[in-house]
Amino acid sequence: MDKEKLDVKIEYCNYAMDSSVENMYVNKVWVQCENENCLKWRLLSSEDSAKVDHDEPWYCFMNTDSRYNNCSISEEDFPEESQLHQCGFKIVYSQLPLGSLVLVKLQNWPSWPGILCPDRFKGKYVTYDPDGNVEEYHIEFLGDPHSRSWIKATFVGHYSITLKINPKHMTKLLHWSRKGCL
Repeated sequence: MDKEKLDVKIEYCNYAMDSSVENMYVNKVWVQCENENCLKWRLLSSEDSAKVDHDEPWYCFMNTDSRYNNCSISEEDFPEESQLHQCGFKIVYSQLPLGSLVLVKLQNWPSWPGILCPDRFKGKYVTYDPDGNVEEYHIEFLGDPHSRSWIKATFVGHYSITLKINPKHMTKLLHWSRKGCL
């Protein structure tokens, strides 16, 4: 598993538990500092994790929590996985947190943008195997009308806004603009 750009999300599994434990970990995302001398894991709120640019490195100083925004500060305590399971938690390993803008590429279809969002009926945005690896994402596709679907994780990736312009098309576009101005 690629640790450099991996978010670790802890999901609640409908068990009764101590609310302080729940508030401490539910809807939070673990990210790893990419400073080679640090490599510490930091816990971010879902709001802060949504602001992380997955095409850029992430470092401790980018953390909005001042208690853990420096590489010299100890890594946050993380309970053993067995302790989390006892409290009704499931660890889910995902590179795409809730709210991510994604690009879906299905066979025989063009790539299409969408947003990871909770399913209206299940209330979740991912399904995962017993080891916590994401199997499917729930996506709301952009366009008119919007549509929603569960898509296998292998077909979902980060949305990149890098455009590749074909020089032939650029020439046509400039030529058309000149005609329009005359």
